[in-house]
Amino acid sequence: MLKTAHNGSTSRKEKIKICFLVTHPIQYLSPLFSFMNKNYNAEVSAIYQSNCSIVNAIDKEFGRPVNWGRPLLEGYKHIFLPAIGSVDKVSFFSPFNYGLLEAIREIKPEILIIVGYSRPFHLWSAIIARLLGIKVYFRDDANLISVVRTARNIKLKKLYFRLVLTIASGFLSVGSANTDYYSSHGVPRGKIKSMPWAIDNDYFMTTAYSAERHKIRTGLGLSNDSILFSFVGKLSHRKGVETLVKAFNNLSNGANRDIHLAFVGDGELRGVVEHAASYNMKIHYMGFKDQVELALWYACIDVLVLPSNNRETWGLVVNEAGITGKPVIVSDAVGCWPDLVVDGVTGFVFKTGDVEDLARVMNEISSDKQRLSRMGEALHDLVQKGYSFDVDARALLELAPQIKS
Repeated sequence: MLKTAHNGSTSRKEKIKICFLVTHPIQYLSPLFSFMNKNYNAEVSAIYQSNCSIVNAIDKEFGRPVNWGRPLLEGYKHIFLPAIGSVDKVSFFSPFNYGLLEAIREIKPEILIIVGYSRPFHLWSAIIARLLGIKVYFRDDANLISVVRTARNIKLKKLYFRLVLTIASGFLSVGSANTDYYSSHGVPRGKIKSMPWAIDNDYFMTTAYSAERHKIRTGLGLSNDSILFSFVGKLSHRKGVETLVKAFNNLSNGANRDIHLAFVGDGELRGVVEHAASYNMKIHYMGFKDQVELALWYACIDVLVLPSNNRETWGLVVNEAGITGKPVIVSDAVGCWPDLVVDGVTGFVFKTGDVEDLARVMNEISSDKQRLSRMGEALHDLVQKGYSFDVDARALLELAPQIKS
């Protein structure tokens, strides 16, 4: 069996060839691919079904073309599969791709990581890979927290997982709620490997914007003692935007300290946010920001609030805020809270949709700015230690001895 060196790379001379099958280039995954190629004994590539994220296609929930401001195709080999019909959007059945066999034969991976598991193309891809003698792992972030599932749905999923288990070598879990999801559907714990959700921590940490930070906060009318809460994401009903507006209005009406709330993003509820900002001078709408701008923005805020109502399977903005030393408030429908949010230590969790409970924790977290700073430091340490590209890279390389043993 292969031995692993201290830097996480294996002792064998040839590079470990890993391929990810992904619907489209994703701003959180592409940097991981190039990072591994640069820093580890690995040759990581990607097969994509669509280029919708790099051609300024309209994002349905943002309601606008989205450009994340960072290159998504640099530092790794990638192939876009041809398709019959449109590739402008991704759904259960589309795009209708072909050419997968040829793509896999060109890349010749030892391990195929399929991002997602429930679409017909996922199952078809796994079958092809196994017929070619390639180890297959599925990676998804589904959980039992962010979506209420019917008994019928759970029963059907258990049957589906029985089928998938005959093909897959295992499942890569992004966190504890994801692990519980797989386990509850019959996946043996020994088949579940940890590969936590991570962002490019170094990118957010090493960008210093101290002068710009002061300029932005001053422009919003903030002093050094002001507390700035911020929402970052899609302005939609499922993200709990209205709950946050109501909670902040309740809090600010009786507050004896200078607190503000800023919204970053775009979407169907942009009008609601702009209207709220028009009658409450402590509410600010900052518009959409790409990842370059977000690194600066997190330096400006004091607390991130993610009040999602449903389908928030993880919440990577929590990683982003945390690595910049900012505590968070999240609803109990946010998938990452069991791993990243410890009440009173790294932030607070409130009951989904409960305006009064959200106002209560916002009041508590803003009552002591020194404590707020300590919570931010604690979340930073947690994210840096356990949710990084290095952690993910080592997790992937640990799969390699199973191939060459």
